[in-house]
Amino acid sequence: MKEEKAEISFNVSSQLWQQINWERKQLKLRQRRRRRGLLAGLAGVILFLMLVLNFVMGVDRVSGDSMSPGIQDGDWILYSRGTQDYPRGSIIVFALPEGDVVKRVIATGGDRVELQTDGRLSVNGQQVEENYAIPQQKEAAYQYNVPENSFFLLGDRRAVSVDSRDESIGMVDKGQIRGRVIAVFRWQKK
Repeated sequence: MKEEKAEISFNVSSQLWQQINWERKQLKLRQRRRRRGLLAGLAGVILFLMLVLNFVMGVDRVSGDSMSPGIQDGDWILYSRGTQDYPRGSIIVFALPEGDVVKRVIATGGDRVELQTDGRLSVNGQQVEENYAIPQQKEAAYQYNVPENSFFLLGDRRAVSVDSRDESIGMVDKGQIRGRVIAVFRWQKK
């Protein structure tokens, strides 16, 4: 009788042990599948973000103070690449051989721009209200006729800005424009 009990308990123990091992294997298999699913999802999100940032949006870091105080040196900007409309007053990113540049649209193709010696700006004979700009103390007087498919761009901080007034930039062709700035991100400097 004792031998039968031992054999029965051994069979039960053996079956229980096999059941435990089978459940462990199933658990490990489920964990592997879950990890693969999470990794595939993460890879999909990364791929999606890369596509968006390469074709729909752009991110750039600002270098220089020509757009301060609104956009400062070290700020990060997010811009829309799909935009084809750049109205007066909008801030855009455009390409130069030295790198990308951020400036404000002052006038578009066909406009006449006048800068007065006191810093006042007029487009097509209408004075432009510029609460964002810091004019130079003694501005040289300029008059420009903007060619079609071109833009006249200025920095908000006129004294330090190299912009359409300078021969190195001049009028910016529509093909040079990368996009319109839609957000500015600033982290406090310590």
